[in-house]
Amino acid sequence: NFVIVTKKRIPSQFVIALHRRSIVTQISPTTSLLRSDDSDNEIYVIGTAHISDQSAKEVTDLIRLVKPDKVFIELCPPRAAKLRHQGEDKEDGFQLAIEKALQKFSSGGFPMMGGGLGVEMIRTAFKGFYGLLKRYGYVPGVEMLAAMKEADRVGAKLYFGDQNGDETLRKLKDAFQPSMLMKAMATPPPQELEQAMNEGSLGDKVEALKTRKNAKLMSEWMEDVFPSIANVLIHQRDTITAHNLITHCGKEKKVVAVVGLAHLD
Repeated sequence: NFVIVTKKRIPSQFVIALHRRSIVTQISPTTSLLRSDDSDNEIYVIGTAHISDQSAKEVTDLIRLVKPDKVFIELCPPRAAKLRHQGEDKEDGFQLAIEKALQKFSSGGFPMMGGGLGVEMIRTAFKGFYGLLKRYGYVPGVEMLAAMKEADRVGAKLYFGDQNGDETLRKLKDAFQPSMLMKAMATPPPQELEQAMNEGSLGDKVEALKTRKNAKLMSEWMEDVFPSIANVLIHQRDTITAHNLITHCGKEKKVVAVVGLAHLD
């Protein structure tokens, strides 16, 4: 079936897809609609900021609109269970996990550093870096919980497709180098990100940062200053989540995938 648009013949299902995409992007400009080449299967991928109440609303609205068969969430099952139990992902809970991980690694120390001193510097760096990550949307939060609740409400199946958090922490320990701290101090974030951080309230700052352009700038800055950490936090998890999305959700008719904005594009 075809419909006439100006002088071009365009398949009607393509026009429907464009209409759906228009509706979806009105909900959130950080959403991509992926369609299969050989079926009508669709995956709506929404990029979020993990401490954004607006992202939580956008995720809820998208799932309510699409009514997907499955909702894919960028969490590992243990983190998802913890999030459901706590109601939201508290900073102190995450930092407790860091402390436990550091205790495991403390006996061997770190390259070019004394064991105790190395652990203390790593601990300080992790706490500061955790604040940076949370500010820019790399730690699971309210919108992931909103996705789980709305999936339950519409009867959609859930799939948690991120790498196990313990494995991520292990890789972060191996990736960290003390020289990164000096480079971070000498390499401020791009001016556009600094300007966004000068917005009014914390919510204003988060929403100003929550664009595809700023996510790309942030990722590029991390790759420059923390290349091995960016590889662990972004690129490796991109590969893992994309594989899991295709493998475990690709045969579903309609899927909503909720991922941190750094992973969207």
